[in-house]
Amino acid sequence: MQRDINKVYFDLCDNIKDFLRFEEIENKKTKFNNKMYKYIKKLKYIIYTKFNLINELKKYNEYILYTTNIKHSIKKLEKIFYYLDKRNYKIVLSDYIIKELRKTNSYIINKVIQYNKEDKTIFNRQILQTLKYVITIRKESEQENNIYVIVEEANEQIQNILLYFAKNYKSLNIITNNLREYKRFEEKVYSKYEVPIIVSNNKRKALVRAKYIINISFNNEEINEYVINRDAIIFNTSCNTIKKIRGFEGIIVNNIEVTRKCYNLKENNFLNIRFITNIKDVKIFNLLGNNGKICLKELGKNTY
Repeated sequence: MQRDINKVYFDLCDNIKDFLRFEEIENKKTKFNNKMYKYIKKLKYIIYTKFNLINELKKYNEYILYTTNIKHSIKKLEKIFYYLDKRNYKIVLSDYIIKELRKTNSYIINKVIQYNKEDKTIFNRQILQTLKYVITIRKESEQENNIYVIVEEANEQIQNILLYFAKNYKSLNIITNNLREYKRFEEKVYSKYEVPIIVSNNKRKALVRAKYIINISFNNEEINEYVINRDAIIFNTSCNTIKKIRGFEGIIVNNIEVTRKCYNLKENNFLNIRFITNIKDVKIFNLLGNNGKICLKELGKNTY
């Protein structure tokens, strides 16, 4: 999956030996490691000699800030962050650099840290694992549950997720206004896998019995047009704020907190270690709702 060109990834390195620790395959440096070396040369020039990131952003959107003292680099970071923020770039920080910058009083740095807290990149990538996490806590199985997905866009990534639901859960229900596209998807899946999918936009019936709902597309107003099971769990992976749903007493999961399960410096390159957004093997340890962390007791099994 290609990275969003409007996002810039930043990390901090205070040990150049760690950063230059290249893996070798048959005594030859990989293309990626050669690219890393170019990052180092370019970044040292940009950060310490002049400030001209715009041309570099056309080539790369991942940067390592090499500094031996983070406190002495705050002004440089502020200058870079203001520059990018003014041009509507989203600045993604590694978990390491967030930890190092938390104690600063800088407006722009705190704004960037807050954006990173609210960013749903990991949540979207881990939606299958998040749903399974909740189902496991409730002592249920995938095969006994129906999944309801609210979606409009029909790109390949979304369709792959939907296909997984269709093949591994009791049934998949797609709620969409994009009926023409998803009716084709329904026919394609049935033709190839003989797995039935229900596609609907019936506002009165489509979600009235839904237990697990994944909202990819709708905003608060659009969701309120539907009659929704009052005890459902909604996984809101969209960037829309979903707070008030008429008659709803269930749970809305807006994001997750994760940690990497494990990593080994010999098996991973520097960037993949420091950016948790690049880590595929993560462990979910908190679900986040509208009011902060969701207590696991709230996920206790309901009667449907």
